[in-house]
Amino acid sequence: MSPTYDFWFATFTIVSVFTVLGMLLGGARGAVVGAAVLGVETNFLVDASIRRVRSWLLFGFIGTALHSVTWAAVTFALVDGMQDFPIVTFKHHELPAMLFVTSGLITIIATMARNVYRRRGVVLESSYKTVIEPEYIKPMMYVKQLGQIDARDAVLCRPASAVFNLKPAHTHTQLEQTLHLAGFGLVTVYCGVCALHYQRTLLLALATSFYFVFLSVQVTAVHLCACAFFDWAIDKSLGVMTSWLWTHWFLCLDALPPVMKRKLGISRLFAVATLLALGAASLMLLHLVVFTDVGSAEAYNRVIWEVNLSESHAVRIKLAPIFFNSYLTSVGLLFRQLWRAMFLGADVLLVLNGAVVFENYLATAKVRASRRLGSVQPSPYRGASARIAALRVGPAIDVPMV
Repeated sequence: MSPTYDFWFATFTIVSVFTVLGMLLGGARGAVVGAAVLGVETNFLVDASIRRVRSWLLFGFIGTALHSVTWAAVTFALVDGMQDFPIVTFKHHELPAMLFVTSGLITIIATMARNVYRRRGVVLESSYKTVIEPEYIKPMMYVKQLGQIDARDAVLCRPASAVFNLKPAHTHTQLEQTLHLAGFGLVTVYCGVCALHYQRTLLLALATSFYFVFLSVQVTAVHLCACAFFDWAIDKSLGVMTSWLWTHWFLCLDALPPVMKRKLGISRLFAVATLLALGAASLMLLHLVVFTDVGSAEAYNRVIWEVNLSESHAVRIKLAPIFFNSYLTSVGLLFRQLWRAMFLGADVLLVLNGAVVFENYLATAKVRASRRLGSVQPSPYRGASARIAALRVGPAIDVPMV
């Protein structure tokens, strides 16, 4: 577990969030967060244990409930003597400590709830005082098998259509409108063609995975805040939507079988280059938001959610802090995808924890022909078709698979 990116990302998030929470509480109450850090870190280290599965499930459920109460207490300022302060201040931008803590607690609670859900599956699949994966090389890992699926069962088999309703553009010149619209249209066509070739079983497994849903929500929040900063100008909004499409195209690469990737000309190098280009674009967006004051002051100070606890106290969540928190979380998780794309094998999935085992039809045609002592029927695809044999979904934190 120690060499995995997920472990260190979770550790950094836990330590930073509870350190700021200790500063918010102050005094002797701030020393209690040390025990909280150890408790949450122990919950994340559950994969290193192969015993007491039911006990770990109970502890994880209690920890998730207690941290949910902590999130509510910090969000609604229910703790006596807790004073909010800005962690970072630049010009008229600031990152409040309370919003940083609440955003980090949401990430921690969501991850702990995911661990409890997966541990529940282990308990249900196990018998009395036994575990379903006693192998020490894969401690407490519940391997979910999707079984043998057909790589030809793509979304393209069903009718698909999309309707885009765009508001009238008010850019400086008609040429700028045409260029932005043409770029967005070309990216939409390319990503749409790839989406039509997604394998349905892989797409369903991807859409129901924790990492995809959580990262998609964070990325969508960043792009919506960016559109709000630009006052929903059609030219800039088209650029933001293009970035959103490319990001989700990268996240959905796991739904493309190897044969489809070869036919579409998608390689790991192209995926890495796309993610690096998106990283450069995100840095440009951060520069525009922080240093050039793009948009109006009303957009930065726009209140997303307001709760009046009393006549003299109200909790307000503004647009800019939501953007910065979601931006930092998205960048941290996308670095994980970049590391997996650059250093792991071609058969290892990017978002899902596992690998796809596939069979090359042409490579094994002679073996099958010799067994049947007859002719080999050609594949419906002219190239080498792949059959997905299994999709292994790993544990809460990645461990090396052999």
